[in-house]
Amino acid sequence: MRDFAMDLVIAGLWVLALARVTRLVVADRLTDFLRIWAYRRSRGGETMLTYFVQCPWCVSMWLGLASSWVVFLLTGWDWWLYPLLSLAGSYAVGVFAENLEPEDDAEIEIVDDDQ
Repeated sequence: MRDFAMDLVIAGLWVLALARVTRLVVADRLTDFLRIWAYRRSRGGETMLTYFVQCPWCVSMWLGLASSWVVFLLTGWDWWLYPLLSLAGSYAVGVFAENLEPEDDAEIEIVDDDQ
């Protein structure tokens, strides 16, 4: 029972870390340069790239798929559960972002100095 409880703690900590890294990519001022780069690369229009760097559902899915191997390495769970954990973690992060984030943090305003 103790091993299972520890496995759940590891999975829970991974979900929280996934939520933090997702927020770092899509909303924090520290990574504004990524969103500005995407906006300039798309020449100021709404493209898949600009949508992606602002979408916690999208970013958390790809980050979840890329990082959930850590949970399996630490817990010894069967590898066939990999996509299930990745997608479940992504869904949890999307729900967190939708319901716990303030509305004014959702988007940034980019002012183009060239005009």
